[in-house]
Amino acid sequence: MTAHTLSEKFVPGRPPDRGAFPLDHFGECAEFQKKYMRCLKENKYDNMSCRYLSKQYLQCRMENNLMAHSTLENLGFKPDENEPKPPRKDDTPRKEQTGYVPGVTEPIYVPSMKKRLRLDIFFPDKKDPDAPPDWHHLVPEREKEKQREKEKEKTETQGNRSV
Repeated sequence: MTAHTLSEKFVPGRPPDRGAFPLDHFGECAEFQKKYMRCLKENKYDNMSCRYLSKQYLQCRMENNLMAHSTLENLGFKPDENEPKPPRKDDTPRKEQTGYVPGVTEPIYVPSMKKRLRLDIFFPDKKDPDAPPDWHHLVPEREKEKQREKEKEKTETQGNRSV
């Protein structure tokens, strides 16, 4: 490849929306960062309980000129976020916890049938107790009609041969 074609494919990068943030080399805000990370760990990484610490960390960075000054409302914080909130109540099992097997734990989309089906319908050895005993009821009516016509043609041709 020539240099000319390489330059055509080059897309210049875009700076971040809030500008470039210098690293905290002297650890001026490290205490706030450690508190925030500890809070996340204690609350199962639910940031709702730790937003007030995130707010303190960003305030520290602005005070020490480690980031551009901005109102905290612009950064997504509310004025009343100054103390911990209770974590979200979400005890529903997730795919990561229960495991995920396509078509078995969740149905898969079959485009030709325009339906979502579970694989255990097609593989009876892995049958779900709630699954119907036969999958033919899922075939669209048009397919059923085609099958009936083929069967009718077969019986007619067999009847003509015997005469």
